[in-house]
Amino acid sequence: MEEYQGPLLSAQSTVQEPPALWQQGMASHWQADAPRIDPGGDYGDQLLIKGATPRPLKLNGAFAELSRIGTALHPGEPFRYGDGHSPQFRLQQQIDQGLDGEVLYPTLGAFIFTSPDGDYQQAACAVYNDWIADFIRQDTSRLKAMALLPARADMDALVAEAKRAAEIGLSGVILPARNAVNAYNAPEWDELWGVLQESGLVCSFHLGAEEGAALAPVGPGAAGILLSTGKYELNEVLQMLVWGGAVMRFPELQWGLVGSGTGWVATQINLMNHWWNDHKGWMQPRLEQSPVDYWLRQFHATFNEDGPGVATREITGTANQLWAAAPKSVTSENYRAQVSRTLGHLPRDELVQLVHGNTRRLFGFAPV
Repeated sequence: MEEYQGPLLSAQSTVQEPPALWQQGMASHWQADAPRIDPGGDYGDQLLIKGATPRPLKLNGAFAELSRIGTALHPGEPFRYGDGHSPQFRLQQQIDQGLDGEVLYPTLGAFIFTSPDGDYQQAACAVYNDWIADFIRQDTSRLKAMALLPARADMDALVAEAKRAAEIGLSGVILPARNAVNAYNAPEWDELWGVLQESGLVCSFHLGAEEGAALAPVGPGAAGILLSTGKYELNEVLQMLVWGGAVMRFPELQWGLVGSGTGWVATQINLMNHWWNDHKGWMQPRLEQSPVDYWLRQFHATFNEDGPGVATREITGTANQLWAAAPKSVTSENYRAQVSRTLGHLPRDELVQLVHGNTRRLFGFAPV
C-alpha cells in the first residue's frame, strides 16, 4: 500500500515538561510541596503532588493505580524521566515523525488534578499554562496547546484561568474525567461553560489523571479488568453534559473526550437516543434535540488505532473523530506509515477529515 502523503495533524500529543518547572515557577510558600520528581520510587522516578499518592512515572495510566493499591507488578529497570522538551526539539520531532502540527497536552501537569487542594491546583496550573503558552510561540502554525484548569478551585478561579488561557493564546482547556466535588451536570458549571463558549475555547476532558478516581480492582485479572473498564469513564462526562442540558444551553461550545478512543461512542449515543425517544415527554431538563444531534454538533473524541470507532463513523460522524499521535513507546512507525496501515482503506475525503481536516477546523491550524 502506498504511504499516505497528505497533511497530518495530531489532535492530542503529549509534551514533556522540564522536571523542575513547578519548583522554579511556584510562589515561595508552595516550594516545599511544588510538583516534583523524586528518584527514589520502587520503579525509579516518581511524581510527587501535594496530597496525592506518589505516582511512578514508569507506569502508564491504570498500571499506576494498581501500584497505588499495592498490586504486585514487575518493575524491571528503574525509569528516569530525563529533560523537558524544547520547542526546537518538538518541531524537529514533528518532521521526523511525519507530522504537520500538534495539539499539545501535558505529561506531568495533568496529575495536578490528583491534589485535593484547590489553591495549590490553581497555582500549579498557572505555572504550566504560562510555560506552554511561551513554548508554542516558537511556531503557532504547527503548535497549539491546551490550558490546565484547577478543577478543585472555586468557580471564580476557574473562570479567571479560562479567560487568561484565551488571552495568552491557548486553544482550549483541560478538566479531569471525574470531579469528585462537583459533578459536571451541576448548574454551577454554567458560568464556566458560558465563558468558554464566548471565548471559543475547546473544553477537553482528560482520561487517566482525574482526582477521585474509582478504586482499582483486586484479585485475579486485576490489571486486565482495570485496563478494559477504565476507558469508559469519559462516557459519564458525555452523559452528564447531554442529559444535564449543558449542550442545549451552550450550543456553540465544543467538548472533547480525550484518551478513551472512539469505539464505544456509537453504542452509547444510540442508547441515549433510544431513551430520549421513549421518555422525552417527562425527563428534565427536556432536551430540544436528540442526544445524537447534540453529539454531532458539539463533541469530538480522539483516537490512534480504533477499528470499531472508524467502522461506526456513519453513526458517530466522521467529523467528530480526530486522529491523535500515540506516544513513541507505543509505536515505532513513522505516523504516515501507521495512518496508511490503519486508515488507508477509507475513502480519501474521509481519511483526510480524520487525520487533518477536523483538527484544523477545530483548533485553527492554517491550511497545509
